[in-house]
Amino acid sequence: MSTQAKTLLLAASVAMIAAIATGIAVIGSPAAQRERAFDERRVSDLVSLVRDLTLYRNRHKALPTNLAMLAQEPGLRPRAKDPQTNTDYEYRVIDTTGLELCAAFTQPTGEQRAFFPESDRWRHGAGRQCFQRKLKGDADGTNATFE
Repeated sequence: MSTQAKTLLLAASVAMIAAIATGIAVIGSPAAQRERAFDERRVSDLVSLVRDLTLYRNRHKALPTNLAMLAQEPGLRPRAKDPQTNTDYEYRVIDTTGLELCAAFTQPTGEQRAFFPESDRWRHGAGRQCFQRKLKGDADGTNATFE
């Protein structure tokens, strides 16, 4: 192999290694991507739980005492467990118009791209984070929502 071919092969190898290193630096390692995906799923689960809790509250005019009650409600399929650890998300009734949901996140929200419109309301740090939601709208009727 000529010196010119060896130089060209070396340059191509260096360029490929640089491209791979740049890609990992920009999007993160595969392990970091998995952690981010788990955190995105946690947020999606919490959003879904708020929707299910809203439906339950509008049907029964009261919040359930625990998340297991949602699973018994016709038409609801709550995702009440962490996708990575399989532990239950924390849920607490604050009062007749308020609730709190908690989950343990592996990474802070940071500059992650939002994949749903209300993502700013679910910004979080790493570790256990809790989100309180208050009932808005027709508190005595069937059109209330938690914000």
